[in-house]
Amino acid sequence: MGSVFASFADQDLANVDSNDLTKLDDMQITDQGITVAIKEIYYDQSNISIAYLVSGADYTDEKHFYAVYSYNGQGISGGGSAAYHQISDKFYSGLEKLYPAVGSVLPDHFDLEVVLTDDMETAQASPYRFIISVSRSHADEKTRELLVMKTVKSGNSMVLVKKIVFTPVSTMVEYEYSHPDDHGKQLQGKHEVKLINSHGVEMDGGSLSWHVEKNKDQYTHTGRAQFSASNDTNGNWTFELVPAQGENIKVDFHV
Repeated sequence: MGSVFASFADQDLANVDSNDLTKLDDMQITDQGITVAIKEIYYDQSNISIAYLVSGADYTDEKHFYAVYSYNGQGISGGGSAAYHQISDKFYSGLEKLYPAVGSVLPDHFDLEVVLTDDMETAQASPYRFIISVSRSHADEKTRELLVMKTVKSGNSMVLVKKIVFTPVSTMVEYEYSHPDDHGKQLQGKHEVKLINSHGVEMDGGSLSWHVEKNKDQYTHTGRAQFSASNDTNGNWTFELVPAQGENIKVDFHV
């Protein structure tokens, strides 16, 4: 693994080897005494992770750099997470993860546009703009995607597990949740999800995104949920949807 990724001791990124990483030795920009250097990037079907260094800038919990992603001039929406390590005075490292939102379709190979900024309101004016050629070919060789298409109904509600994707760094589930418009009683479908592996252990959860469509008196949420990586992908699994009100819905399926 690259040194910056390794320094964060991220449990999921521990499954990444050097062939899966794009290492960038000369991708840095200096402006007004502050240098930002992107050192490594990882890309698979579930997420984009970037490791970078910042020198010459003060770091606090409120003041640090963020990443903004786009492709072909369009922003890539989704959830994410970030972590930082202060190495010394005015020198720190950052790790950013982007989990593209449900419905986002990115090609196997493309030029990723990344803006790093310490002020999201003025991100488009940031001088730290990078274009990085990314590929997930190595990660795809270690990715297992299974079509599930299992439906469970509970009263007037229904959950369809469409597919599960095991990548080197995460387990991703795509699903649909349908329920009636009960005059706000379902809080417009607000819910949480769980994933229990074949050993009966609940997987650590991560990003959760969905979009909603309404047809007459029925809401349908098309969702994408991220969980921690799994080295054991066989056996009986359970996807559980926990609505804000009403009964939990469990979908058992075999992998």
